[in-house]
Amino acid sequence: PQREQKQHALPNLSDFFDRTKPWVLVPDGSYNGFFDWVPEKLRHGPWSIVAVLYLPLIVITITAGVLWAYIRPQDDWSWKDESNGMYPETGSLHWCYNTFIFIWISFLNYQLFADFGMRPWTYYTMWSWTALWIRHGLSALSPLFSHSQILKLCLESLRFPCLATASITFLVWNLVLLPGGLFLVRTKGAKKKEIILKAAFSWKLVQLHIFNICYAIINCVFTSHVRLLNY
Repeated sequence: PQREQKQHALPNLSDFFDRTKPWVLVPDGSYNGFFDWVPEKLRHGPWSIVAVLYLPLIVITITAGVLWAYIRPQDDWSWKDESNGMYPETGSLHWCYNTFIFIWISFLNYQLFADFGMRPWTYYTMWSWTALWIRHGLSALSPLFSHSQILKLCLESLRFPCLATASITFLVWNLVLLPGGLFLVRTKGAKKKEIILKAAFSWKLVQLHIFNICYAIINCVFTSHVRLLNY
């Protein structure tokens, strides 16, 4: 397979912006098997123009945010002198919560990876879940690096995305996808409905789609220092 891959001409730069091309610009949307874990339907076009614009928009937004954070005057950093009390002290109830949930999410991520490989991380739900995992970990580390401006910047940068994506995941799954799935199989017998309900209320999906909003609110609202929305 490696020899066959080398026989194909390298893609042109314009191919990366051609939404009729496959996601991976090699035969069958794979490269030496490295991308075989990506579902096949996600490796082939054509793509919606919205999807094409969404990916570079993420890069542009993150880059602009980082540049803005570092170019703006340092005196404008409202958390600069708030090291004391900004995040829970080591050993406090809130710190124990952040540490325990970080370990718990790590365990769940390991279980998902062991069962499905990297495939779950191609879904929006896992992007949101991973952001929560990272923020809980950083919150647990914050008392040990209380003077690190980079750590505080990362924590504050993740606060709103964690709340927003967890809310979207919770609402879309519980108010749209799950009810919609049950509605579509209403005429296909009790067995189909039982299968959907069993999967939806498995302990892993309950964590991803129900407890996620609880973790986001507790971490981003109750265990984090309150900051004024002045920027």
